[in-house]
Amino acid sequence: MILRHLRGAFAHVFRQYRSQVNAAKKIPALFSVFLGAGRNKNLLLWIPTVTTVHTFSWSRQQSNEPNLKALDELFDQNKFEEICQRLAPHKDGDNVEFLWRYARALYKRSKVAANETDKKNLVYEAFEVVERALQRGAKVSPVHKWYSILLDAKSHFEGTKARITVTEKVKEHMLKAVELNPKDSTTLYMLGLWCYEVTVLPWYQRKIASTIFAKPPDSSYEEALSFCERAEKISPNFYSLNLLLIGKIYDKLGQRDKAVEYLKRARDYIPQTDDDINATKEAKEILTSWGVKN
Repeated sequence: MILRHLRGAFAHVFRQYRSQVNAAKKIPALFSVFLGAGRNKNLLLWIPTVTTVHTFSWSRQQSNEPNLKALDELFDQNKFEEICQRLAPHKDGDNVEFLWRYARALYKRSKVAANETDKKNLVYEAFEVVERALQRGAKVSPVHKWYSILLDAKSHFEGTKARITVTEKVKEHMLKAVELNPKDSTTLYMLGLWCYEVTVLPWYQRKIASTIFAKPPDSSYEEALSFCERAEKISPNFYSLNLLLIGKIYDKLGQRDKAVEYLKRARDYIPQTDDDINATKEAKEILTSWGVKN
């Protein structure tokens, strides 16, 4: 008797399963059918298997969310337009991982924009996105990293005073990014660059800074070098611009031999990006001006 009821229940459920497999709105009803037959203990052992498989299959088919690994692979291939296309439907959502990646892609597109207006629009949109990401993911290292980059990029369109005004905030978020991810060699390079640029700040910009801050931003070549060498130790030869910057810092510190060593490495770096092309070119020009040929 129990076996006959079991067969009848199975046949009834299977007919509903087959007829409704493509109708997502019927899933809850189908689930109720399964649970309604659950008074028999033997049937309970079988029911979850069917409901679990079908429900999971439906969820997977309905999910159109981009894959993070695929997005990062596209980024490594410089396919920033495609990243934006995939993430645009999610730009108003709450997924922090999508938001900072979308902001990053917008920024990269701004670097090759056809004109200043397009570049500015992309930077401003990227900043708005990463600002929302920061509100939702204050403990996510890349959010702080790209917030600092975009805050600085945005200030470029607002004049020298605006850029100096956000200087300390830029560094604050870079330091937070490194605190959350001490192995981020790129952000360490950025901190080194920040220290270098503050140290070589022209006198008129220092005067502007003194009117904005009680204590203007301050740094040293030694601090800049510590960040850059730390980045190089974590990821040797990872970035041509880091090699170039280390060479320039050593020159400022009066250590020409060490400067030549790193500038040669930057000059001989195999270019893969526009940054690499610019770094190798500048390194070659500096070495040539010093009379270094080999």
